[in-house]
Amino acid sequence: MTKTVLKNHLYKAIEQIEDDSFLEAVYKIISTKIEEEEELKLSDEQKRILDERRKRHLNGESKSYSWAEVKKKAKKSLSK
Repeated sequence: MTKTVLKNHLYKAIEQIEDDSFLEAVYKIISTKIEEEEELKLSDEQKRILDERRKRHLNGESKSYSWAEVKKKAKKSLSK
């Protein structure tokens, strides 16, 4: 089922439901999902910065760390 068909089915089904508490629960689920997706959106400036950093990394112009190094540094900073 395509996303468009599924959305249309949901619209029609919700239109028929009269149970307030069920509709409130569905609304809460949907609004939570929308909030999560909005939180994950990057601005054009943030995307530009990430692209620039990625380019520098791929060109060997920036320092990178292994996961083991990251964990070691984190543990060290926690023990201070």
